[in-house]
Amino acid sequence: IPDETVSCFDVPSVPHCVPTLCDVQPLAKDGTDLVVSNQCVSVQPVPERGCTDGCHQGIENIHPWFGGPELTCVACHGGDDSASSREAAHVSMPDEWQLNAPVPGRPNYRYYWNYLTLSGVENFSGGLEWLRFRNPSDLRVADQTCGRSLGCHFERVENVSAQFVLIVGRRAAGAV
Repeated sequence: IPDETVSCFDVPSVPHCVPTLCDVQPLAKDGTDLVVSNQCVSVQPVPERGCTDGCHQGIENIHPWFGGPELTCVACHGGDDSASSREAAHVSMPDEWQLNAPVPGRPNYRYYWNYLTLSGVENFSGGLEWLRFRNPSDLRVADQTCGRSLGCHFERVENVSAQFVLIVGRRAAGAV
């Protein structure tokens, strides 16, 4: 787990060290050139306005040690962080689920099981967008979030997806 008290200047071998400013500390304590190893920054990135600046103020940054300003809540969850209302900012659940719902923002009784288990959500219009909003690490949408090509967890998502397909295939064949 990255530790904000550990900088690349102190321990450059830590993969998720907090970058130091190149002009302040170009070399680590052990002599490693932080500029050459790309473990320092010339200017600290300024994060874009996001969800945690307004409605969700007080929620800590989930990736403070890398990713920079492009790794925002919306990059993973979707939605619109410039919207002024909850309904406009959040991704709504599939329309079929909300039709004649007894409580706004909750599904009707017919689809309540799908809402709780997320089962079959991909079969509804807007279902995958809502699933991404609700759980961006779900394998049905992880390739759009944490597993984007050249993303932080691309290889992990690929590996887990492949293993999952093998396990499900074996169960279907009766091997497991």
